[in-house]
This record gives sequence, structure tokens and C-alpha cells, in this order.
Amino acid sequence: MLAQSGQDWIALVESLPNLHRCTRHPARVAILVFLHRVQEPASFPVIREKFGLTDGNLNRHLKILVDEGWVRATKKGAGRGS
Repeated sequence: MLAQSGQDWIALVESLPNLHRCTRHPARVAILVFLHRVQEPASFPVIREKFGLTDGNLNRHLKILVDEGWVRATKKGAGRGS
């Protein structure tokens, strides 16, 4: 039996449209599963190498996941090459 409060269920149901957008692409699903399994922050280069994505592709996928509230991102360094 699932022990969910009413508020938890409401939040889950309200998040479903965002989940659909996040799961529309297999790379986003793979990123979500990877982050869930490691249970710790992962750097951009680590995720990029793990999935063989270009910087642009990974950036786009992460932007969608961040915008929809499924992952949090922090930026360190000064950008490319840092």
C-alpha cells in the first residue's frame, strides 16, 4: 500500500503534464534514471560522456528538465573550457 498524503497525490497529478514533456525523448528519460540511480549531483561533462551527447543536445535536454522542475542545476566556472 502506498502511504501518500493528499498533498503528495495532488502534486503528483499536477506534475503529470510536465512528466509527459520530460519523457518525450529517450535521452531525457535516461538522464532522469541516471540521476536517480547515482543520488548525487553529476557534472555536465559526466552526463555528456555517459550518454555520448553533444554539448548542444545535452544543454537542451537539461534545460527542459530544469524548466519543468525535474532536476536542479548549478553553474560553476566561466563556461566553455572551464
